Amino acid sequence: MTRRGHGGYRRGASLFELMAAMTAASVVMATSVGLVHRSFTFESRSRQVLADERTAARLARQFRSDIHQARCVRCEGAGEPSQRGSEPRRGGVMVVAVACMAVAAAIGLAMLRSATATSHHLRHERQLRQVERLLVAAEDLARARHASGEEVDGDVELTPQQLTGAGSAHISIARNPDDPQGVHVVVTYPLEGPLTIRRSRNLRISPPSQPSPEESLP
Repeated sequence: MTRRGHGGYRRGASLFELMAAMTAASVVMATSVGLVHRSFTFESRSRQVLADERTAARLARQFRSDIHQARCVRCEGAGEPSQRGSEPRRGGVMVVAVACMAVAAAIGLAMLRSATATSHHLRHERQLRQVERLLVAAEDLARARHASGEEVDGDVELTPQQLTGAGSAHISIARNPDDPQGVHVVVTYPLEGPLTIRRSRNLRISPPSQPSPEESLP
């Protein structure tokens, strides 16, 4: 932006330079206002603290002066032991309250432990029943493979989604080398939990029946 003057052309300020200058001025102004506000706040708090200290010093000086000028001290109710003894003792009430709180905390802790133990026992029983069902399913699988002529040996991995979201399981099926008709089944469940149950079972699979000569003749 230029303008014709007496001395020739004179360069003006662009919109970008004007915005940058206004932004810088706004930042400086906001910072200065914040500093001024902080200084006023600090001064007010300092004045209040100083006034409190002066008041406390005045009260202490007045109390010392009254103590020095006193000639005797009289406690009201000192000659009435019966009335003073009838007043409730705050210390005894506090002890009783603390004892009640301790008893309530002990009862709550015992209930929490009992509930935790019951929950663990129920979960363990549920896992044992699941392992027994998996053993039965593994036996059926081994017999089905043998009946269809497939290889009986093999491992099966079951995901939590296949077991109603209760944890994954591993099933191992292997033939017994000492017994041609024997099969060894091992079930491990659950694989993720801190306590894993491992159960095994041996079963015998009868060989497939051979057709008789009469049945094979046309």
